[in-house]
Amino acid sequence: MRIIAFIVVSIVAAGSGHLLLRAGAMEYNGLIMQRTWHFHEWAKLLLNLKVIAGLILWVISFLAYLAVLSRVELSFMYCLGSLNYLIVPLLSHWLFKESITPLRVVGMILIFVGVAVSIYGKYSGYSNV
Repeated sequence: MRIIAFIVVSIVAAGSGHLLLRAGAMEYNGLIMQRTWHFHEWAKLLLNLKVIAGLILWVISFLAYLAVLSRVELSFMYCLGSLNYLIVPLLSHWLFKESITPLRVVGMILIFVGVAVSIYGKYSGYSNV
């Protein structure tokens, strides 16, 4: 059961990190991309608390991921990590009012089905097929 906690931490921390990075970057409204590159603009962005928190969550996710890989097959964990392709767009839609097109919904459903099949295969005895 402890490994499941590390899996959840890895997935949730990675997805939350992405959301915080987006929130921090939105505060600059593309300012960095509109002009020539200026170090002080990048420094302000990198010192933004949301960006720092996002990076910290990525580190936490990385550490949990390493712990998981010591006990779980990479091919299985990689499938589970793809759950962020479902979680992040849904939360981005809710938090940032980003659009989710019907075609993207179809893709998200296919990802969910793929993860469900992978989990079923792992725990039903079909993992060697």
